[in-house]
Amino acid sequence: YVRCVRCGQWLGRVGENYKVYAARRTRSVPQDALISPIRPDILFQEYLCPGCGVLLQVDTWCPKLDSDEPLWDIQVGNPKSWNRSLVSRS
Repeated sequence: YVRCVRCGQWLGRVGENYKVYAARRTRSVPQDALISPIRPDILFQEYLCPGCGVLLQVDTWCPKLDSDEPLWDIQVGNPKSWNRSLVSRS
């Protein structure tokens, strides 16, 4: 199983995308925190542990170009058993 290191919250089984079980917050990118401005339609998707709220991952996302499905960029387990088609958003 995949668990939060901080609180032990269950975040799925090995071979599953942990982001499906994480809490997700979508927000705009704070322009004042950037060296140069980016497109306003680019958003942050923040994934947090639902047990303790620790930030697990931040992805950039453009709703005009991609689905709302969580990016599966980290796979835990035996690499020989990974389904390569699930690594990227189709």
